[in-house]
Amino acid sequence: MTVNRKNRVLIITLLVLSILTACIVVCFDHSIEFKEIANGKLASDSSEYVYYEIVRENDLSDIYRFSDDISEYDFDFDNHSYIISFNYEIVDLSYSLISGPIFHSYDHYVPNVRLLSTNDSLCHIYEIPKINIDIDPDDYKRNVSFV
Repeated sequence: MTVNRKNRVLIITLLVLSILTACIVVCFDHSIEFKEIANGKLASDSSEYVYYEIVRENDLSDIYRFSDDISEYDFDFDNHSYIISFNYEIVDLSYSLISGPIFHSYDHYVPNVRLLSTNDSLCHIYEIPKINIDIDPDDYKRNVSFV
């Protein structure tokens, strides 16, 4: 094998490995650390709720209408995001860089939410790192599974 051919093989190999690495990084599930900061009995009929919602700072006044049992909490929207699950406890949370909404071009990722399959009629509020995630407005059940 000549030096020129060896260089071509090396360059093609590096290119293929680079493309493969980029695909893995984009498709890889990034785990999201979360901690429950509050929970409480749902204030109304639990069938009207979706599985989870992402809480924005302008939604803060709505949080306490979900349950009378939830006490005041010092939300830090500069450094954290917040997610509320309804009727089910979150056991795992992750996202990938290709998990955007399917039919619309919103600027967020749709998380993979794994819920405990036992309906507990509670709303659970979790604090997570500041991540740009939200439900898929076309399919709120997308990437939701039960364990």
